Amino acid sequence: MTEAAWLAATAIDRTVREFALAHLSDRKRRLFACACCRRIWDALPHDDLRHGVEAAELHADGLLNPRGVAEARERIDRHTAAPNFHALAVKWALDRHDRLPLSSSQCASYQAAAAGRRFWSAAYQAAVAAEQAEQVVLLRDIVGNPFRPVAFAPEWRTPTALALARQMYESRDFGAMPILADALQDAGCDSDAVLAHCRAAAPHARGCWVADLVLGKE
Repeated sequence: MTEAAWLAATAIDRTVREFALAHLSDRKRRLFACACCRRIWDALPHDDLRHGVEAAELHADGLLNPRGVAEARERIDRHTAAPNFHALAVKWALDRHDRLPLSSSQCASYQAAAAGRRFWSAAYQAAVAAEQAEQVVLLRDIVGNPFRPVAFAPEWRTPTALALARQMYESRDFGAMPILADALQDAGCDSDAVLAHCRAAAPHARGCWVADLVLGKE
């Protein structure tokens, strides 16, 4: 994988998948899977599945005990007797296997494409490709650009920057990213990569590499 290929990727193919897995912590893998599941949130037919996504997010941050994980799995399993993409997407977001969280993105894209389209028709395949293109943007939001690692200076982590990052993380509303850029710049941040990422018109999710740097998360 070259830097140009990583930045230009429009689908999570095998090469992108293996590259991402090599640069994602277990936490970030889960959070990416959850971000994909949240893209089909309204299509999830049961509260058990939405609960599963929320449980996976808590699990990613070490905030769910083993009993809570087991209970979430049991609730998801009620809906996986007959194979369906939305249940599998959520199940794999919660699963501990290091590769399955990325597989949930594929299930989510299949589910997103399924609405009103004949399975594997041209329209269905086009919809899968469109969803994968959106997902790879989220993947880059979480992975960042491993070819150009950023050294985050502790003095950039001001109370204002921390408060903004925490609020966005907890609410899952990242609309204040440009304001975070201003706060970081005021603190002396001169990283073009950090500031550009905050100000880009692109989606963000829990696990965003800049927000994580501010919050000290891995």
